[in-house]
Amino acid sequence: MTLQQLQYMKQWHRSHPQGRGMEAALCDLVLCAWVGGWILLLALAVLGEFRLMPVSLLLTLAPTIYLELRRSLHEQGHLRCDWLDAVTER
Repeated sequence: MTLQQLQYMKQWHRSHPQGRGMEAALCDLVLCAWVGGWILLLALAVLGEFRLMPVSLLLTLAPTIYLELRRSLHEQGHLRCDWLDAVTER
């Protein structure tokens, strides 16, 4: 997921606040995990703790994993995800 797609997703959530509090909070959690993963990656590199880097790299992939999981659940009809168009059609 690109930074531009992350921005589109966040902008969509800000422009549609009614009744989507949980979804917006989950989006914020995913973005926090992403930022935390990059910070942790740098800290682990400085400290030389290379055995923990896979955890950090997994956190940096959180938005992409979240997007694909939501897309899959939306396509299967288990979950409605209105913001997918905002991220994928640009």
